[in-house]
Amino acid sequence: MKNSVISVIIAAICMAGLVSCHSFDTPSSVSYTLIANFDGLVDDGSMRYFQDSLVYSQIFAMDQVVYLSTKCGEDVNTDFKGGWKISIKKGSPDDPIELSRFASAGPDAGVGGSKVYAAFFYSPGVMPEYDIRYSSSGYSQFSATVSGLFINNTKAVEMLCLGGEVEQGDYLKVIAHEYHSGTETGTEEYMLVDYTGSELKYVNEWKAWEFENKPVVDNVKFEVVASSGKFPLGFCMDNFVTSIAIEY
Repeated sequence: MKNSVISVIIAAICMAGLVSCHSFDTPSSVSYTLIANFDGLVDDGSMRYFQDSLVYSQIFAMDQVVYLSTKCGEDVNTDFKGGWKISIKKGSPDDPIELSRFASAGPDAGVGGSKVYAAFFYSPGVMPEYDIRYSSSGYSQFSATVSGLFINNTKAVEMLCLGGEVEQGDYLKVIAHEYHSGTETGTEEYMLVDYTGSELKYVNEWKAWEFENKPVVDNVKFEVVASSGKFPLGFCMDNFVTSIAIEY
Protein backbone atom coordinates (compact mmCIF):
# COMPACT_ATOMS: atom_id res chain seq x y z
CA MET A 1 0.00 0.00 0.00
CA LYS A 2 2.51 2.57 -1.16
CA ASN A 3 1.94 6.07 0.28
CA SER A 4 -1.46 4.98 1.54
CA VAL A 5 -3.41 5.47 4.74
CA ILE A 6 -3.57 2.42 6.98
CA SER A 7 -6.65 2.69 9.18
CA VAL A 8 -7.44 1.42 12.66
CA ILE A 9 -11.09 1.66 13.61
CA ILE A 10 -11.57 3.06 17.10
CA ALA A 11 -15.26 2.22 17.19
CA ALA A 12 -14.51 -1.41 16.43
CA ILE A 13 -11.64 -1.50 18.92
CA CYS A 14 -13.67 -0.34 21.90
CA MET A 15 -14.94 -2.95 24.31
CA ALA A 16 -18.70 -2.74 24.80
CA GLY A 17 -18.35 -1.83 28.46
CA LEU A 18 -16.26 1.22 27.59
CA VAL A 19 -18.95 2.93 25.52
CA SER A 20 -20.96 4.97 27.96
CA CYS A 21 -24.45 5.55 27.00
CA HIS A 22 -26.67 6.69 25.41
CA SER A 23 -29.22 9.44 25.35
CA PHE A 24 -31.92 9.05 22.74
CA ASP A 25 -33.22 12.50 21.93
CA THR A 26 -35.49 11.43 19.07
CA PRO A 27 -36.18 8.07 17.44
CA SER A 28 -33.48 8.84 14.85
CA SER A 29 -30.71 10.36 17.00
CA VAL A 30 -28.19 9.15 19.55
CA SER A 31 -25.31 10.65 21.51
CA TYR A 32 -22.63 8.76 23.40
CA THR A 33 -19.08 8.91 24.74
CA LEU A 34 -16.56 6.68 23.02
CA ILE A 35 -13.53 5.60 25.07
CA ALA A 36 -11.08 3.95 22.71
CA ASN A 37 -8.48 1.51 23.86
CA PHE A 38 -6.64 -1.03 21.77
CA ASP A 39 -6.72 -4.34 23.65
CA GLY A 40 -9.16 -5.82 21.14
CA LEU A 41 -6.43 -5.87 18.51
CA VAL A 42 -4.59 -8.72 20.21
CA ASP A 43 -7.25 -10.28 22.45
CA ASP A 44 -8.09 -12.83 19.76
CA GLY A 45 -4.62 -14.31 20.17
CA SER A 46 -3.57 -13.61 16.59
CA MET A 47 0.10 -12.73 16.23
CA ARG A 48 0.11 -12.17 12.47
CA TYR A 49 0.80 -8.45 13.06
CA PHE A 50 3.74 -9.21 15.36
CA GLN A 51 7.27 -8.14 14.44
CA ASP A 52 10.08 -7.12 16.77
CA SER A 53 7.64 -6.85 19.69
CA LEU A 54 5.49 -4.32 17.84
CA VAL A 55 1.94 -4.99 16.72
CA TYR A 56 1.03 -3.50 13.33
CA SER A 57 -2.57 -2.96 12.32
CA GLN A 58 -2.94 -3.20 8.58
CA ILE A 59 -6.40 -4.39 7.61
CA PHE A 60 -9.65 -3.91 9.54
CA ALA A 61 -13.29 -3.58 8.43
CA MET A 62 -14.33 0.06 8.05
CA ASP A 63 -16.94 1.35 10.46
CA GLN A 64 -17.22 4.92 9.11
CA VAL A 65 -16.93 6.61 12.49
CA VAL A 66 -13.32 7.37 13.48
CA TYR A 67 -9.93 5.93 12.67
CA LEU A 68 -6.19 6.48 13.03
CA SER A 69 -3.93 7.15 10.02
CA THR A 70 -0.48 5.85 9.15
CA LYS A 71 1.82 6.78 6.27
CA CYS A 72 3.85 3.92 4.86
CA GLY A 73 5.50 2.67 1.71
CA GLU A 74 4.92 -0.76 0.22
CA ASP A 75 4.62 -2.39 3.65
CA VAL A 76 3.79 -0.81 7.00
CA ASN A 77 6.04 -3.33 8.75
CA THR A 78 9.21 -2.49 6.83
CA ASP A 79 8.61 0.98 5.37
CA PHE A 80 6.85 2.96 8.08
CA LYS A 81 7.09 6.72 7.53
CA GLY A 82 4.92 8.39 10.15
CA GLY A 83 1.69 8.31 12.10
CA TRP A 84 0.43 5.53 14.35
CA LYS A 85 1.57 2.07 15.28
CA ILE A 86 -0.04 -0.26 17.78
CA SER A 87 2.37 -1.46 20.46
CA ILE A 88 2.48 -3.73 23.50
CA LYS A 89 6.03 -2.80 24.39
CA LYS A 90 7.18 -1.31 27.70
CA GLY A 91 10.77 -0.92 26.56
CA SER A 92 14.10 -1.44 28.26
CA PRO A 93 17.39 0.49 28.47
CA ASP A 94 18.99 -1.99 26.06
CA ASP A 95 16.48 -1.54 23.24
CA PRO A 96 17.72 0.09 20.03
CA ILE A 97 16.19 3.46 19.22
CA GLU A 98 13.96 1.97 16.50
CA LEU A 99 12.12 -0.05 19.14
CA SER A 100 12.31 2.26 22.14
CA ARG A 101 10.75 5.17 20.27
CA PHE A 102 7.57 3.05 19.97
CA ALA A 103 7.62 1.79 23.57
CA SER A 104 5.84 3.47 26.47
CA ALA A 105 7.83 4.85 29.38
CA GLY A 106 7.25 3.76 32.96
CA PRO A 107 6.45 0.33 34.42
CA ASP A 108 3.25 -0.44 32.46
CA ALA A 109 2.43 -0.84 28.79
CA GLY A 110 -1.00 0.82 28.53
CA VAL A 111 -3.25 2.66 30.99
CA GLY A 112 -4.43 0.79 34.07
CA GLY A 113 -2.64 -2.43 33.25
CA SER A 114 -3.78 -2.51 29.62
CA LYS A 115 -1.29 -4.37 27.45
CA VAL A 116 -1.89 -2.44 24.21
CA TYR A 117 -1.69 1.23 23.27
CA ALA A 118 -1.04 3.46 20.25
CA ALA A 119 2.39 4.97 19.54
CA PHE A 120 2.72 8.05 17.33
CA PHE A 121 5.78 9.22 15.43
CA TYR A 122 5.89 12.61 13.72
CA SER A 123 7.84 12.86 10.46
CA PRO A 124 7.53 16.43 9.09
CA GLY A 125 6.77 16.52 5.39
CA VAL A 126 5.62 12.90 5.00
CA MET A 127 2.67 12.67 7.38
CA PRO A 128 -0.91 11.79 6.46
CA GLU A 129 -3.16 14.80 5.91
CA TYR A 130 -4.86 14.13 9.27
CA ASP A 131 -3.89 11.76 12.08
CA ILE A 132 -7.36 11.06 13.50
CA ARG A 133 -10.29 11.23 11.11
CA TYR A 134 -14.03 11.15 11.69
CA SER A 135 -16.43 10.18 8.93
CA SER A 136 -20.05 11.35 8.78
CA SER A 137 -20.91 9.11 5.85
CA GLY A 138 -24.44 7.76 6.13
CA TYR A 139 -25.62 10.22 8.77
CA SER A 140 -27.81 13.27 8.18
CA GLN A 141 -26.03 15.04 11.05
CA PHE A 142 -22.80 14.11 12.80
CA SER A 143 -20.78 15.95 15.43
CA ALA A 144 -17.73 14.90 17.41
CA THR A 145 -15.82 16.64 20.19
CA VAL A 146 -12.58 15.36 21.69
CA SER A 147 -12.64 15.23 25.49
CA GLY A 148 -9.06 14.10 25.89
CA LEU A 149 -6.75 11.11 26.12
CA PHE A 150 -4.02 9.51 28.20
CA ILE A 151 -0.50 10.36 27.09
CA ASN A 152 2.98 9.08 27.90
CA ASN A 153 6.52 9.62 26.70
CA THR A 154 8.25 6.96 24.70
CA LYS A 155 10.96 4.94 26.40
CA ALA A 156 13.53 6.62 24.13
CA VAL A 157 12.68 10.05 25.56
CA GLU A 158 12.62 8.74 29.12
CA MET A 159 16.13 7.34 28.70
CA LEU A 160 17.40 10.72 27.44
CA CYS A 161 16.05 12.33 30.60
CA LEU A 162 17.44 9.66 32.90
CA GLY A 163 20.80 9.69 31.12
CA GLY A 164 21.47 13.38 31.74
CA GLU A 165 21.27 14.30 28.06
CA VAL A 166 18.55 16.94 28.50
CA GLU A 167 19.93 20.45 28.95
CA GLN A 168 18.61 23.72 30.32
CA GLY A 169 16.14 25.18 27.83
CA ASP A 170 15.14 21.84 26.29
CA TYR A 171 11.52 20.87 25.81
CA LEU A 172 9.30 18.39 23.97
CA LYS A 173 5.60 19.07 23.48
CA VAL A 174 2.61 17.77 21.56
CA ILE A 175 0.16 20.09 19.81
CA ALA A 176 -3.27 18.80 18.78
CA HIS A 177 -4.76 20.78 15.90
CA GLU A 178 -8.55 20.40 15.64
CA TYR A 179 -10.32 20.86 12.30
CA HIS A 180 -13.87 21.09 11.03
CA SER A 181 -14.70 21.27 7.30
CA GLY A 182 -11.06 22.05 6.54
CA THR A 183 -10.78 24.97 8.98
CA GLU A 184 -8.70 24.81 12.14
CA THR A 185 -11.07 25.39 15.06
CA GLY A 186 -8.76 24.96 18.04
CA THR A 187 -5.43 23.75 19.42
CA GLU A 188 -4.40 21.97 22.61
CA GLU A 189 -0.85 21.56 23.93
CA TYR A 190 0.81 19.10 26.29
CA MET A 191 4.38 19.35 27.57
CA LEU A 192 6.16 15.99 27.70
CA VAL A 193 9.61 17.34 28.64
CA ASP A 194 10.13 20.77 30.18
CA TYR A 195 13.54 22.10 31.23
CA THR A 196 12.74 25.72 30.46
CA GLY A 197 12.74 26.49 34.18
CA SER A 198 15.15 25.60 36.94
CA GLU A 199 13.99 21.96 37.20
CA LEU A 200 13.77 19.18 34.63
CA LYS A 201 10.19 17.91 34.40
CA TYR A 202 9.18 15.02 32.20
CA VAL A 203 6.37 12.48 31.88
CA ASN A 204 7.34 8.92 32.80
CA GLU A 205 3.89 7.41 33.37
CA TRP A 206 0.43 7.67 31.84
CA LYS A 207 -1.10 11.12 32.36
CA ALA A 208 -4.58 12.41 31.55
CA TRP A 209 -4.60 15.13 28.89
CA GLU A 210 -7.98 16.85 29.10
CA PHE A 211 -8.84 19.06 26.13
CA GLU A 212 -10.13 22.45 27.26
CA ASN A 213 -11.91 24.03 24.29
CA LYS A 214 -13.75 21.02 22.79
CA PRO A 215 -14.91 22.43 19.43
CA VAL A 216 -16.80 20.21 16.99
CA VAL A 217 -14.25 18.37 14.83
CA ASP A 218 -14.08 16.03 11.89
CA ASN A 219 -10.26 15.72 11.86
CA VAL A 220 -7.39 16.02 14.34
CA LYS A 221 -3.73 16.46 13.46
CA PHE A 222 -0.88 16.06 15.96
CA GLU A 223 2.39 17.96 15.81
CA VAL A 224 5.39 17.11 17.99
CA VAL A 225 7.76 20.01 18.62
CA ALA A 226 11.20 19.77 20.25
CA SER A 227 13.92 22.23 21.22
CA SER A 228 16.55 20.14 19.42
CA GLY A 229 17.05 17.09 17.24
CA LYS A 230 18.05 14.91 20.18
CA PHE A 231 14.41 14.09 20.91
CA PRO A 232 12.54 11.43 18.92
CA LEU A 233 9.34 13.17 17.78
CA GLY A 234 6.83 10.78 19.27
CA PHE A 235 4.50 9.93 22.13
CA CYS A 236 2.18 7.16 23.30
CA MET A 237 -1.62 7.34 23.56
CA ASP A 238 -4.34 5.30 25.23
CA ASN A 239 -8.03 5.76 26.15
CA PHE A 240 -8.86 8.37 23.51
CA VAL A 241 -12.23 9.92 24.49
CA THR A 242 -14.70 11.40 22.00
CA SER A 243 -18.27 12.63 22.48
CA ILE A 244 -20.34 11.80 19.40
CA ALA A 245 -23.86 12.81 18.36
CA ILE A 246 -25.52 11.49 15.20
CA GLU A 247 -28.84 11.65 13.41
CA TYR A 248 -29.78 9.09 10.81
